[in-house]
Amino acid sequence: MLRPALLLTLLAALAAGCGESEIDATEVEQEIERQLSSATAKVASVSCPDGVEHEDGQRFECDVRLEGGGDATVVVTEEDGDEFAYEVKPGSMRIAGDSVESYLEGRLAATGVSADVSCADSITVIAGQTVECDAVTAGGRNATLTFTWADDAGTVAPDSIETG
Repeated sequence: MLRPALLLTLLAALAAGCGESEIDATEVEQEIERQLSSATAKVASVSCPDGVEHEDGQRFECDVRLEGGGDATVVVTEEDGDEFAYEVKPGSMRIAGDSVESYLEGRLAATGVSADVSCADSITVIAGQTVECDAVTAGGRNATLTFTWADDAGTVAPDSIETG
């Protein structure tokens, strides 16, 4: 028969172990927000499922809402204990055109070019894909601005921005 003190110690250890068997969704959400926010895609909120069990190789998806409109799906993979890899599901990110326009106008201004950029209301992000937006320079010249997505997370390849 177990002594009451030993029994309480075993129950406490079992209870602690049970609490650690599930992934802390809040911690994962915070890390996604930290890692995913970029110059063109600022994370407003993340929602991951509760009750996901700890297991190396475990995969689950989280929904991301972006500031200014837009969303994405992030695939989370548990690699080793409390270590996780985060990857935007290819083709799932949509960014509000306003966010991209502001970024592009800033990049152009840094090179001495002043222009008003106009993109589609919502732009789907696909790594390697080239996107076209309209631009009007300070001198009133109409131009087409192109850029390429560097990754599925909404990063513009800086050297890919061209006006023509």
